[in-house]
Amino acid sequence: LDLPTGEVVYDLAIEPLSDGSGDLTGLTATAVDRTEQRRTEDALRKSEEQLRLALRAADVGTWELDLRTLESPVRSAEHDRIFGYTEPVDDWSYEVFLDHVHPDDRPAVEAGFEAAFETGEWESKCRMRRADGVDRWIVIEGAFHADDEPSRAVGVVRDITDQMIQQERQLSTLAEVHETVQE
Repeated sequence: LDLPTGEVVYDLAIEPLSDGSGDLTGLTATAVDRTEQRRTEDALRKSEEQLRLALRAADVGTWELDLRTLESPVRSAEHDRIFGYTEPVDDWSYEVFLDHVHPDDRPAVEAGFEAAFETGEWESKCRMRRADGVDRWIVIEGAFHADDEPSRAVGVVRDITDQMIQQERQLSTLAEVHETVQE
C-alpha cells in the first residue's frame, strides 16, 4: 500500500481515566507517528516483489538449508516448481533433494556438498527427475554460513536444461564437421 504524498500514519491509543470510585473522569491519548516506518515497509514489499519477479523470469529458485537437521523450511515457489511441484512441498530436505538427483550424478553431488563444509561454497550441476517424471538438468549453488561450524546454507537452483541441449547440439555439429574434414 503506497502512502499518498503528504499522508501520515499514526498509532493512536486512547485510555479512559477514572477516579478512585471507578467513575470516568476523562481520556488520555497517545499518538506515535509511524509514517516513515510505513514507507520503509512499503518500499521493502515492492523490492521483494520485484526480486520474486526477476527470479521467476530467470528461472531461479531460492532455498535455505539448516545444516544441523538438513531440513529446508524456507524455499521460493520457483524452487519447488523447478522440481516439478505445482504446490509448495511441506517437508523438503537434503534427502528429498537427493531423491530427485539422477543416480549416476548423486556421488558427485554428495561429494560437493561435503566439501562445502570446508570451502563454504557448494556448486553442483546434475541431472534430476522432477516430481512429474520429467528429466531435467539443474545447477545448484550455495554458501554455508556460521562462525565456527556451518549451521545453515543459502542458495539458488536453476534449470539449465535448454543450455545443456544447446551445448549438446553444438558438440554434435562439431563432431559432424570433424568427421567430414577427416574424410
